Amino acid sequence: MSTRDHSLVVLIVDWVFIAALTVLIFSGFYLHSPLFFGGIGKARYIHLVLSYVVLTILALKIYFRLLGLKSGLKTNFVTRAIYNSWFFILVFQALVTFSVYWAPLSFARVNSFFGGLSRMYVLHYFLMWILAGTLAIYIYVFFLEAVAGVHFETLGDFFEQTYRKRKT
Repeated sequence: MSTRDHSLVVLIVDWVFIAALTVLIFSGFYLHSPLFFGGIGKARYIHLVLSYVVLTILALKIYFRLLGLKSGLKTNFVTRAIYNSWFFILVFQALVTFSVYWAPLSFARVNSFFGGLSRMYVLHYFLMWILAGTLAIYIYVFFLEAVAGVHFETLGDFFEQTYRKRKT
């Protein structure tokens, strides 16, 4: 997944997606526990706008995949697994987010199904930690391939290269 294997458009979209996820995580931390007064409205606005950016990019990626459009980029096992897990995590996170944001209006049944608003906040926070962990792994693997030139096609390649480096 080195930069020479990606088109410029794919790289820009991927890094906008990664940057939006990163800012979403940090704005979520701020909303969870504000450090100073006065900025909560801006943080909530940024959080909401970036969630729409992430969902739009995710929808575009799904649309292109359904059309069978290939980007020509080489992906590895880890990035494929992370992207596939992000689809489910982000769709579920969007459901949780909208049910918290519009709780009294449209998503009251979803909230009651999951045990109320307080449990929805806990679920949202838990999913954020999963997303943050996979995001850190994704960025690590990207730079591992870009800088060190390590590329693994399968899980076996990943373990083989990991253990080979430990033995030497």
